[in-house]
Amino acid sequence: MNAFVLAAFLCPALALSAQSPAQPSGAPGGDSILVGDYRPTPVDQPQVVEAKGFLQQKLPNLTLLDVTRAYTQVVAGLNVKLVARVLDEEGTMDWEFVAYQSLDGKWHLTSANRI
Repeated sequence: MNAFVLAAFLCPALALSAQSPAQPSGAPGGDSILVGDYRPTPVDQPQVVEAKGFLQQKLPNLTLLDVTRAYTQVVAGLNVKLVARVLDEEGTMDWEFVAYQSLDGKWHLTSANRI
């Protein structure tokens, strides 16, 4: 008899736990994080600093004053989402940027939205 079938017969709970994928642990604040979601990232992490430098170079009409929040998402490369205080011709406001770093290390601007 197949060992899995025998285990399912003798201990159904063991068989169910063997088939169920591990559930993600809860994030701070009670939110669960799913694989592939953006994850909060310290604003001084090297990829965040590098993404900020790329964005400043890519968008010379904007001055990124400070990054208030950062998130990363591992894809076929890395998405870095930044929420930053920005100075432009209209004054200071919050923006959300997404920069993508491809596997070859090149940065690309995915989105830039005033929030």
